[in-house]
Amino acid sequence: MQRIYLVRHAKAKDRMKWTDDDHLRPLRKRGRRQSLALADFLESRHLTSLRTSPARRCVQTVEPLAERTGLPLDVDDSIMESRPIALPEVPGEHVICAHGDNIPALLDALQVHCDQCHTGSIWMLERSEDGTIGGTRYLRPE
Repeated sequence: MQRIYLVRHAKAKDRMKWTDDDHLRPLRKRGRRQSLALADFLESRHLTSLRTSPARRCVQTVEPLAERTGLPLDVDDSIMESRPIALPEVPGEHVICAHGDNIPALLDALQVHCDQCHTGSIWMLERSEDGTIGGTRYLRPE
């Protein structure tokens, strides 16, 4: 059995005003508060892994959680924006921090209705050993 927490990165600086490479775009103050709230929510879980897109905003979103749990951050180029997300193959509780395009794309592929994916939100998925999604829950950001 797996529990997967699909985290959309917290609120980042405005994409339209950011003049550097987009993958370097950091969190804004609200996003840093969201990342701490995320750590508060998930730190007591029995997490198996923390995987994140290499985009700075994603890494910054899960850094507080990594620090609190002592789990290493697996920075995974394969889940950069617009790339598909592969789900973990091992049982346990997994956090995956990604983007507003590839999280809904994954949910669609899993036949999970996704009508929202706000920055700082979490989609919780329960997945059985045969890959069937048994339950989902969407948590809006604080």
